[in-house]
Amino acid sequence: MINLGIIGTGLIAKIIAKSCVNTGVKVYSVLSRSKNNAESFCREFCGKRGKGYTVPEAFFEDPGLDAVYIATPSSTKEFYMRLCLEYKKHTLVEKPLPSSMFLSEFLELSKERNIIWMDATHFVHNELYNSLPQLINENVGKIVRIDSSFFWPSTDYSHIKFNRRLEDKGALGDLGWYPIRMVLSLIERKEIYKLDSFVLKKETGAILEFNAIGLTNSNITFSMASSYRGSTARQEVTISGEKGEISIRDFVMPYCGSFVYDRMLPFLRVKIASGLKPLVDEEYKRIFFKELQHHRMVYNFIDFIKGNKDKYILDELQRKSLDTIKLIETIQCQSDSLQI
Repeated sequence: MINLGIIGTGLIAKIIAKSCVNTGVKVYSVLSRSKNNAESFCREFCGKRGKGYTVPEAFFEDPGLDAVYIATPSSTKEFYMRLCLEYKKHTLVEKPLPSSMFLSEFLELSKERNIIWMDATHFVHNELYNSLPQLINENVGKIVRIDSSFFWPSTDYSHIKFNRRLEDKGALGDLGWYPIRMVLSLIERKEIYKLDSFVLKKETGAILEFNAIGLTNSNITFSMASSYRGSTARQEVTISGEKGEISIRDFVMPYCGSFVYDRMLPFLRVKIASGLKPLVDEEYKRIFFKELQHHRMVYNFIDFIKGNKDKYILDELQRKSLDTIKLIETIQCQSDSLQI
């Protein structure tokens, strides 16, 4: 059995810990700045022999620890990932990831030291994502346009995602990771020929929203957006091509299998449309999930460690992770910035 240690005791750490319990993965230990939080987390998820730590070196030096899940603010992730390299611990890390410069180094050193690592993007492990190539081949054909967005209203400005010191990319890194990751699953970052973007910021400098449009060398146009503004959640992707288009309205956190919505709906619906009367000439394909997508992510991480899954799949996931943070950095660097 793989012994997993968790760094952080916040909401997402508890969600993944619960997922581990439900999928038979042992939550072995926890690291927190607070002794009380570490002890409370251990009682809930680690069992009687669980270990709570407040000192990083003691946590990593434990000989029973095999792998680490990092669920801390972005400002601390590089520190903990470097410790994973030093102590040769397999690594599952929440998005957004640290700088592309560091991640490139981490990718190279992790291969040298036989460390399995993966970012914790849930949707790339679900049945919809695995079905996309077939859906596109049958209903889209050659892609000409991709539109991807994730809006999640939030006005609690005391939250760390509005703290530039802890989360310097704001909505671009937090929410924007998903539409950017989806677009990059369909095109190559190096093929992007033109990219225009702007971000909206609070007076504190925290990024509230980003919008980007682009064109690839193969003439695929794309748009990406994420925002904390508004009052309605949106998590949509539309992929258009020479045959027709497909649209998914809940690609990030499906209503049929995510930690937010659990199984509120029995299946995910993919809208298929074509021609000049798409409101008439449309149909829906049902995608059924065998399990919640974050459970499958945990399973896959453990299977990669055990060598039960094709290494090529892991290499592709890692490459797309690096491309995603590189594109986020490009957008952050080049965007027009407007204060609202």
